[in-house]
Amino acid sequence: MKTIKKIATLLLMGSILICGTDFEVFAAAEESTREVNDEYKSCYEQDVHMNIKEEEQYFEVYSDGRTIRWEAQKVDDAVYAATDCYIRKESPNIESTDEMLIPQGTEVHRVGLSPNGWDLVELDREIYFVWYSCLTEDAPASYNTWEPAYDANKFQSMGVINWNGYHWTYYSQRVLPGGGLKIPGRHVGAYGFVCDENEYIVLASTTVAYGTVVETPFGMYGKVYDSGCAYGVMDCYCDW
Repeated sequence: MKTIKKIATLLLMGSILICGTDFEVFAAAEESTREVNDEYKSCYEQDVHMNIKEEEQYFEVYSDGRTIRWEAQKVDDAVYAATDCYIRKESPNIESTDEMLIPQGTEVHRVGLSPNGWDLVELDREIYFVWYSCLTEDAPASYNTWEPAYDANKFQSMGVINWNGYHWTYYSQRVLPGGGLKIPGRHVGAYGFVCDENEYIVLASTTVAYGTVVETPFGMYGKVYDSGCAYGVMDCYCDW
């Protein structure tokens, strides 16, 4: 975890205070020692529209009219959803209806570390607010972590599997080479599936976001690198 030397205090216009207190400047040497007041989970009203402006060393976060303003120190961290959690586009409030659910294990890119606990993450080129304790640096277990529901060797002849709320299908790199998918450590792994460096099966999905990690019927995790299939379909990339 990167060390930040200083994060700016919350700046408030006039005499307005949020949650009755001001943020303190702090230095966070380790994420595990980070202390944040839980009151900030629902500090901002649900209808507050917070804007994010990128500066050279930090992100400026401010409300319409700049009544509320604070800064998030720029960082560059690959992190994962510690549990099924919501990320928010406009209002950093755990009760906000402006939200998108990401499943546990989904990889996101943390770009801003905030003094109030509402960190900034990037997903699909959009920046969202997420409560800091919903994130972890620990990648989910990647391979053979549960009993397979289906025999992957028979998947080719079966064609379609209905499992865990999805239609599981496959497509072949022999037909669609997929050179533009930017799969780190791309290789043919177990059972002929195309996998990444963590042995995640490469998936295509329109149902969940790019980078989402999901369980598959084959006792392995999969990760979404592609899209373009029908809603409700998980398309497994293979070498058949």
